[in-house]
Amino acid sequence: MATVEIFRGDNGPADQNGPLYLGDGLSVAHPAGRTYIGSCTTTVAGTFACTLALPAGALANTWTTSDLVTGTNTLGTSTSEFGPQTTPTTLYDPTVGTGIVGDRTYADLNGNGADNSEPGIAGVSVTLTWFGLDGIPGNADDTVYMTLTDAAGNYLFSLLPVGDFVMTVGALDSRYVAKAELDGTFDKDVSFSLVAAESKLDVDFGFTATMSVGDRVWLDVNANGMYNAGVDPPVTGIIVSLVNLGGTEVATATTDANGRYRFDGVVADTYLVVIRQSEFTGARSAWSAAPGASAGVSLNDENVDHNAWPNGIDGVAATVVVGWTPNTLGVPVPTGNAEDGWYNSTIDFALTCHLFFRPGRSSSSASRTI
Repeated sequence: MATVEIFRGDNGPADQNGPLYLGDGLSVAHPAGRTYIGSCTTTVAGTFACTLALPAGALANTWTTSDLVTGTNTLGTSTSEFGPQTTPTTLYDPTVGTGIVGDRTYADLNGNGADNSEPGIAGVSVTLTWFGLDGIPGNADDTVYMTLTDAAGNYLFSLLPVGDFVMTVGALDSRYVAKAELDGTFDKDVSFSLVAAESKLDVDFGFTATMSVGDRVWLDVNANGMYNAGVDPPVTGIIVSLVNLGGTEVATATTDANGRYRFDGVVADTYLVVIRQSEFTGARSAWSAAPGASAGVSLNDENVDHNAWPNGIDGVAATVVVGWTPNTLGVPVPTGNAEDGWYNSTIDFALTCHLFFRPGRSSSSASRTI
């Protein structure tokens, strides 16, 4: 059995990846300019394998090599130092550590920003950038790591050094938005730091699909609950509000010349689409929801029914549920009726003017846009 001592050239941090020097374990003194790293034992002269517990900040490596010494310098018998040895070239590498970062990308089907055992999204690119030894982003010493999420949406980076990082996930369709992130900013990247040997397995990205919601407001002159072109005039310039069930107004839209309105970028939730009472003033003060509205949530278009119901003291409203189902990759697919599911164009408002139904009143004006 022989002892192998391992030394590193002691010329400061620049020499930490420089040549290694081997000692036979018998020498009393070694040349100046050496830092003792550790030792191991071997039973075969000329061949050894060492696993060393290095000082703090260094990587515990397994270093295996053979026949590094020749001639009379047989391990265990020489009193001289062997070196420099350059195979392998590194024993301590500050760009490699024992840090671990994960965990998954998933479809946030309920839109609550938390992973409730929801489907993982496979094949998403994940990029991790280490800011190097200087901790400054964008410098030449930055290191970039890349991977793809597996079939369950999981990913993992290992052997990471100490320092500052930023992680970015690749883009899905632009209508998907990050809903859950470690920093809560929902911009598909997150920054963090690692200390020595840290395992950070909470870097999740939840994605929600955004949809569009619309579609038409008209005066139902013939009171059949459907839009009849050339008979029912579209209502222009009326403000339509999108309100969540907590009462928060999320967005507003104004109907165009065809009575159309549209909300884009709507995330999963249940909403009321509302025409507020404040819109029914002046010439519109006698307007209200027409009869024949569909009960509950309907995906029928304007040529079948409408969705306007009286909304207490605040105008008329219709309920819309924005949601989706995961496809075979776990990616959430929206469930609208148009534009490949990205648009629910069925939230229609038929309004009636009470003056139309007073005895002796003419409804001939119904053919024009209002």
